[in-house]
Amino acid sequence: MSKNAVMKNLRVFLVSAVCLTTLIANAFSLSISGYVRDISGAGISGAIVNLDSPWTTYTTGANGYYSFSVSVSSYYDIYATKTNYTFTPSGLSLYVSTNMYNQNFTGAYVPPADSTPPSAIATVNDGTGTDISQTTSATQLSANWTVSTDPESGLAGYFYAIGTTAGATNVVAWTNNGLATVVTKASLSLTSGQTYFFSVKAQNGAGLLSSVTSSNGQTVVIPPATYSITGQVSGASNVTLTLSGSASATTTSNSSGTYSFAGLVSGGNFTVTPSKTGFTFAPVSKSFSNLNSNQSAQNFIASAVVVNYTLTANVSPANSGSVTLNPAGGTYTAGTSVQVTATTNSGYTFANWSGDASGTSNSVSVVVNSNKSVTANFSVIQSTIITPPVTDTTPPTAPAFVRDGKGADINVLYFSSSTTLSANWDASTDPESGVVKYYSSIGTTPGGTDVRNWGVGSIWRSFQGAQVRLVVGKTYYVNVKAENGAGLQSAVTSSDGVTILKDQLAPGSVGVLSVHNPRIVPENKGQLPVIRYTLGGTHETDESKIVHVLITVYNSNGELVKTIVDKDMPFGDHSAMWNGKNFDDQITASGVYFVHIVAGDFKDTKKIVVVK
Repeated sequence: MSKNAVMKNLRVFLVSAVCLTTLIANAFSLSISGYVRDISGAGISGAIVNLDSPWTTYTTGANGYYSFSVSVSSYYDIYATKTNYTFTPSGLSLYVSTNMYNQNFTGAYVPPADSTPPSAIATVNDGTGTDISQTTSATQLSANWTVSTDPESGLAGYFYAIGTTAGATNVVAWTNNGLATVVTKASLSLTSGQTYFFSVKAQNGAGLLSSVTSSNGQTVVIPPATYSITGQVSGASNVTLTLSGSASATTTSNSSGTYSFAGLVSGGNFTVTPSKTGFTFAPVSKSFSNLNSNQSAQNFIASAVVVNYTLTANVSPANSGSVTLNPAGGTYTAGTSVQVTATTNSGYTFANWSGDASGTSNSVSVVVNSNKSVTANFSVIQSTIITPPVTDTTPPTAPAFVRDGKGADINVLYFSSSTTLSANWDASTDPESGVVKYYSSIGTTPGGTDVRNWGVGSIWRSFQGAQVRLVVGKTYYVNVKAENGAGLQSAVTSSDGVTILKDQLAPGSVGVLSVHNPRIVPENKGQLPVIRYTLGGTHETDESKIVHVLITVYNSNGELVKTIVDKDMPFGDHSAMWNGKNFDDQITASGVYFVHIVAGDFKDTKKIVVVK
């Protein structure tokens, strides 16, 4: 064989050997795998696992797993490293002839050397969020704080304590809270009104503690217990129930009669009182002292009250007729309808009703829902009187006195839409032919007829309800003359006048007032009027009780003439005088003047006449 052929065969053999070795190596590839964990079994991330022959490394992930592939059955050394960690075992020496699993390492953290404590905690807040000053819990407290830092050994955790002063531990001793910066401590026995403080400190990896930081405190405010009062009102619905005492409230019973007052503070004193117009209640009220439990079935019984009113019937003028009531009696249960019928006497005809009835029918229905009064008004049937001729050459006497009003003489009328004039007068006499009629007129001066002219005449010595236009501030005079059977008329007699005022003053309750000498003759001081008044209903002076007194004088036109008194005065008897002069100290004109007296809620008006 030639040399070239030999070399060619050698190359073929070498190539075949290499290929066979590669196939054998690939057929025997083995693995070594395991985990790097801490003592709790958690994977250690970033640990470097080293394999020698050949030199290879594997960096672990979050689960701590590593794996190597080897191609030759042989001895191999493996060990793990990471800064600040020690591992057990420190290394593994393995003869690998098959796949090797669970070749694990356990790491322990070794803090670096650290001689400085962690930073102080900046703020400790009471509560779980923004700082609070109060809590309503009697069993638990919460706090949160800012983080502490330590660049050398890092933070190992926080400790907290609770006390009744800043930094104190008399409620909860120092307690490890781990790395959490919020804590809620339960199962406490807290006192209402007491302030509690959290104190917190941090610990680093070297075991060094920061300074203590305390909260500004949270006060326990435990709301008092509350209770309710409930019950039922039988016999009436929509009853008003009033709560008084430590709290005030009102409620209304429903259609079933039930009521309730809730949220009443423990230890309070309360009274519940029912009320409804037309009803009485049993009991009148219910009282509860030192309330310390819910009060149910606090019931009341309502009973309707029978209300009676009167109906009074009158006739005008007297003896002109009569009035009957059906049903009769004059006293009726509220809401009773009464038929009121007027019957005339001879010589009269029915005119109309006034008071609490109206209309011109002689029979009307009146519902008695308050005390009421009705008046049947009758008119005289006019008749022609034929008298035999009488020789009479003298007139009858004039009426001695003409009185404004229906009875005693009045001087003032207060204006309203229904104000009318009335008058009555004394009889005239005539011994020859007798008095057959009277004539009346109304004027703004004595004897005047500018308001109403002389009428047709009548035998009656009065008239009522004269429908004339009245003006506030004016004085009206009623004028009367008599006529005898011969047609002769007497002289005219005039009333002293009635003045129309705008406002009627309310009746007084402060004292009794009077005017002595209600006539002023300015030249004769002995006749000046004295206005006497008593304050407080007592004649004894009482300086401790004061009322403001205002006494003013107005003319018949309603104009202020003079202020006599305007000051605070003590209870007791007092008097004042008016000299008939105005604000300019000039004597006023002759005429009628009105003295207005106001003292507290008392109001009255008196009349004074100035005569020059």
